[in-house]
Amino acid sequence: MAFDHEKLIVYQKRLDFNRASYKLIKKQKIKGDLKDQLSRASHSNGLNIAEGNGKRSKKDRAYFLNRAHGSGTECAGCLDLMVTEDKISRSEAEKEKEI
Repeated sequence: MAFDHEKLIVYQKRLDFNRASYKLIKKQKIKGDLKDQLSRASHSNGLNIAEGNGKRSKKDRAYFLNRAHGSGTECAGCLDLMVTEDKISRSEAEKEKEI
């Protein structure tokens, strides 16, 4: 049995991003606050998509999907900061953002 959120393309892309960012962090041996923040934001994004999609009222649904959008933007910011600290290349960050 599949949950409704599992059928969403955006949710599948979120899983792809989480998988790819985890591999990037592991490959580049990124540690510390940016690693933790990217991981938390990525998890928050996917969890808010799932929870928001399960809400029946439009107001509740919009609240969680808005939070998911914010977490996605936070992931992009984490990648940008990793570039400025020479932890990953600009092309690696852009590749992650494309997902």
